[in-house]
Parts: sequence; C-alpha cells; structure tokens
Amino acid sequence: MRDFAVPENKASITTIPLATTPVPRPAMCPLRPQEQQWLFTPDELAHTPSRGDGFALADELARRKTAIDLVRSLWLRVNGTDPPPLKTAAAKGVITVAAVLIHRFYMRRSLADFPEELIATTMLFLASKIEEEPLRVRHIINHALDKFEPGAPMWMPSPDQNVPAPLEYQRWERDVLAAEEAALEALCFDMSIEQPWTALRRAVRGMDRWWLDPLEAGGSGSVSGGGTDAAGVKGKARATERNVLEGGWALLNETLNAPLAILHPAPVLALVTYVLVVSILDRLPFPSELTAASDIAWKFDLNPSDMTAVRDCVDRILGYADQGLIDRTFLANVVTAPDEPYRRYRPREAILAADEAAAGSATPGASLGSRTPASALGTFAPRHLNGNGSVVGGLTPA
Repeated sequence: MRDFAVPENKASITTIPLATTPVPRPAMCPLRPQEQQWLFTPDELAHTPSRGDGFALADELARRKTAIDLVRSLWLRVNGTDPPPLKTAAAKGVITVAAVLIHRFYMRRSLADFPEELIATTMLFLASKIEEEPLRVRHIINHALDKFEPGAPMWMPSPDQNVPAPLEYQRWERDVLAAEEAALEALCFDMSIEQPWTALRRAVRGMDRWWLDPLEAGGSGSVSGGGTDAAGVKGKARATERNVLEGGWALLNETLNAPLAILHPAPVLALVTYVLVVSILDRLPFPSELTAASDIAWKFDLNPSDMTAVRDCVDRILGYADQGLIDRTFLANVVTAPDEPYRRYRPREAILAADEAAAGSATPGASLGSRTPASALGTFAPRHLNGNGSVVGGLTPA
C-alpha cells in the first residue's frame, strides 16, 4: 500500500465553496446555519474536487459507497474484539455519523489526495469521538492493517516501552492523524450532524395513536378482530411504532451509501423513510401512502407544501438504487401501483389531544421514544451487516 501522505501545501488542494444557493424549502421550518452550509445542489455535487481531478461522477459516488462499506467493515472488526471497545448498543450511530462525514468531506477534498481506505479509517476514528464512544487509535489501526495489509505486524503496548511500533503501524498512525487534521479543516470544525434517524425517532413517537379507526374513515368492521380497515389492511396494522423504528434504522443506514444526506435535510429523509417503511409493512401502494402522509408532515417539522421536496427525494432514492448505490432488496416489497388517495390519519388536533392524554398517564421510562436507537432496534440492524461490513437483506412485510 502506498504512503497516504497528506499534501503539505493545503492551498494546492482543490476546494469548492459551501453551498450558497440553498435547496428550495418554501414552507419547511427554517434550518440552522450549521445545517444549511452542508446542503448542496445537484449541480454542486456534479462539480466536486474529485470531478476536477478527472473522476466521473458515477465513479466518485461508487467510491464514496466503498468508503462507507469499509467503515462498516472496520467497525465490525473493532466491535468484535474482547472486551468490545464499543460498549453500548447506541454506539452503532458511529457508522451513520462517519457516513455523513465522508460525503461532506468529499465535497471539499478529492479522492486523488485522500483515497477511501484512509478516509474510512479516519472518519471511523473521528465519528467515534463525536458520538462520545471514542475508539483507541491503536485498535482502529491494527484492524486497518489486518484488512488492508494482511500479514503486516500489529502493535500492542508492552511493559518494555523501548520497543518501537512496527514501521507499517507508524505509517498508518501518521497518515490517519494527518488525515484527521485535514478532515477537521475541510469540515470547518463543524461536527454538528442532525441525523435523519433522530428526526424519525422523534416524529413517530406515539404514532400508534395516529390512525383513524374504520368508522371514522368511513369503513366498517373491527381491525383488531380480523376485519379490513379504511386502508384495506386486513387484520391488525403491521406498521407499529416499534416496527417502523426497526425498519427505518436499516433503511436509513442503507440510503447513507448515496449522497442523500447532503442533498436533503434530515426531516425530509425521515419522512421518506417513514412512508417507505409503512408502505412495505402494511402492503399499501406507495403513491397513496405518500399522499396520505401529507396529513402528518407536521410531525416531521414539514408542511404539506414540502411534499414536492419529499417526492424529489424519493425519485433520487430510486435513481441511486438503479445505479447500485442503494441495495434494491430494500425496495423490493414497495408496491408502486397507483391508487386513489385516501385519508387514514386523524386530524392534527385529534393527534395532539391523544398525545396530551397519553403524556398525562404515561409511566416514567415507559416510552419507546426515550430508548436508544439500537435498543429500539432489537436484533434487526445486525442482520443486515455481513462479515465484510456490507448491508445485505431487505425489509419484508410481517
């Protein structure tokens, strides 16, 4: 492996300015400055430093995906040590933060100067500190050596401090720490990341109280008794709060392979994820579910007029799936046949009243929304990571 030396003359590195033309958001709740500066237009994505160094856009995006897959692989290797460096299930969020950092970084720096093996290792190290689940640089570098330079000697501290680390280890340590410094500079030392997962978890809290019962919706029969509800779903609805969180976590982690996090705000990605997962779990036509979701867009800090941006995000997800950036298995059970729009959500006032009533009678600590991302997942997410760190499998109806 060649020496990943960071260019000494930082001024010679191709840069692009932060997004000056915000993504159209006519009615969306205002974004904070730290959120706006990391949203780019498709045109800016097509003119990155890597493009200036001769990389085709499709090639650059594919290599970003490779870097994110390498983060997953390294995380699995480090997390498999004994004792595990990542002590809590919530530390799985390190992967998602590292993925966002990779997309942001390559909007300011080129693959020609910072190949994916180096950036994957560096961003895993940086993301673990951001998420307050710091990994020892020694653990990360040893596993990077094992993965990228099989047979290279690893290094463990010994009582005899006069024994130096192997040259291979020293080189990796020097390059990772130098790349971390370059990354912090490229990222403007801005480590504020609003994850779509956080927006989704906050929005769907209490979603089991959103649904119209059959009589309210003009239907008949008892859903819980095996009848058909207003949406045409036989038996009890499968899209519960727990199931949406489980499926949403897996789907969001997969869509991070594509540069959606730098094209769309977190609330838009959260609502798209919600609609996709509910459509899959309840076996409903996606276009109809997307139309109905405008009634609860306010739960995601969006307005019905923002549904145009939501539809644009859906189109990009399908496009990136065609390019191979997103595993189509996750979308295999989406019903795309058009259907007549229907109303399946209670009015906003009724939902707010139900939330207030539930808050008054809630037992402290009983809310699913207060749980950590991974504890709400159960065993769902690990099933979608194979030994190489790639996401496999998909979402299937219950």
